[in-house]
Amino acid sequence: MVSIEEVKDSALATLARETGHSIEEWLSYTTRELPETVRLNPLRVDVEDSRTMLESMGAEPIPWFSGGSAFTMPWSRGSIPKEHEQLYIALHDTGRTTRQEAVSMLPVICLAPEQGERILDLCAAPGSKTTQLGESMCDTGVLVANDVSSSRLNTLVSNRGRTGLS
Repeated sequence: MVSIEEVKDSALATLARETGHSIEEWLSYTTRELPETVRLNPLRVDVEDSRTMLESMGAEPIPWFSGGSAFTMPWSRGSIPKEHEQLYIALHDTGRTTRQEAVSMLPVICLAPEQGERILDLCAAPGSKTTQLGESMCDTGVLVANDVSSSRLNTLVSNRGRTGLS
């Protein structure tokens, strides 16, 4: 845990104060462990079964994600309880869900892609936003996805295939 003394003169602490927040409040939010968040793949015919499986593990819909197809899991990121591990990983590996930070879902929501559009994603790897784009476009149009890091492109290609996007 970071102490207040360590950050009291930092630019972010100054910003916190200038926006009316105490350093203590700022630290409590910025050092909190992130929850595990996940999106359902709306292109799957078994999307409702997948939703039911997520809910059986205690998933709660993220209210600002349209269609109720993004969820916060009741555990911290990367700490799947043993009793849910096999199902949770299987949902991801079979393309039914994509693990993605909630904040990472916002750019696609802001872009509001529509069917048939042409989109160029130049920072595409590992592919969570890219697959969200393709799913939002109902796997229509043209989505060109590339990344400067060739080592990360394998994950991008894998995620595209996992989710069934053409």
